[in-house]
Amino acid sequence: MTNNQIGRYIDKEGATILENVFSATANGTGKAFFQSKAFTILQDSYAFKFKDESITKKSVYLFFLASLNKVFQKYSWDNKSIWERIRQEKIYLPIKNKQIDFDFIEKFVVLIEKIIVKELKAAHMAELKAYLLATGFEENEATHTQRERERERERERERERERERERESRFSSGNRRFISQYNLERI
Repeated sequence: MTNNQIGRYIDKEGATILENVFSATANGTGKAFFQSKAFTILQDSYAFKFKDESITKKSVYLFFLASLNKVFQKYSWDNKSIWERIRQEKIYLPIKNKQIDFDFIEKFVVLIEKIIVKELKAAHMAELKAYLLATGFEENEATHTQRERERERERERERERERERERESRFSSGNRRFISQYNLERI
């Protein structure tokens, strides 16, 4: 499920509106979600939150969601993830001084996000390179930069050759002034 369990939109009047809580499917494959926006439960699902904590950081929710879904993955249509079963589950969390270590959780999630972004970037670059090779167009930022450097070096060599020709033409036209780059004899 990629739509956060959204089945349909309803009129708010008469509905119990929830926000910033977890929701889970009670039937079918067990899966938990975090609902950051206003929503309501209609059927075959339930919502739950932390008893004592008011947690507002996205990174903490992501960590808890991953932990919850480790528990929920063992449930199925035949073994439903009903609340009576779920509330008996144990979820292991990092603690410090007998309290949930929220600082560790935040740092851990940031680290995981960085790793994932790096891996995605590498995968996309590999995919792009494969595409460019397959289409016969191998140009990418790295090869483009390298080619630009080579072109600039060639332009510099051409400018140097032009200066050299200019010096030679001045020398051969009777203008016998000293040119510092040559060991010249006086004529």
